[in-house]
Amino acid sequence: MIIVSRAIIFLFSVSSDLYIARASNPPIVRYNPEDGSLKEFSYDGSAQSVSFDAYENAIYWANFVEGRHKVIKTLLNEDTVDLNITYAGKIKVTVDVFNLYVLDDDNQRIDKYSKETLEKLGYSTFGVKIEDIIIGYGESTIIVISSCNERIQTFSARIMVSSK
Repeated sequence: MIIVSRAIIFLFSVSSDLYIARASNPPIVRYNPEDGSLKEFSYDGSAQSVSFDAYENAIYWANFVEGRHKVIKTLLNEDTVDLNITYAGKIKVTVDVFNLYVLDDDNQRIDKYSKETLEKLGYSTFGVKIEDIIIGYGESTIIVISSCNERIQTFSARIMVSSK
């Protein structure tokens, strides 16, 4: 049995495993609902957001450590890399086949990075407080959810290339 608190964020991957970002150590836990097994991914810090990349079999996550928010990549063999993408304020992450998207909460924008080079490709803003971002794989769209669900926007991932 898993006891859930408000500090835990859930994400189902393609394999039906449940990836859990926790504010305590270990920051990432994989739960298999079929057999009840747990796998812990240990790393210093506190996970704030998690996105499973089925194409790379990797976990991209926002880590809060030493007063900064960093984007981290963890492979399923537990190799973990700090991607050197850092923000002062709270962030959330999600990925698609080629790109990494970071919701910069302080600036209310979504930054787009190449997963291969980690180069920042651009950003988008929406004029409302953005609460979350979700990738819609079947339609190559990104879904942006604003506060209180007052507005939900979808747009093509291809148009998200405003100036850096």
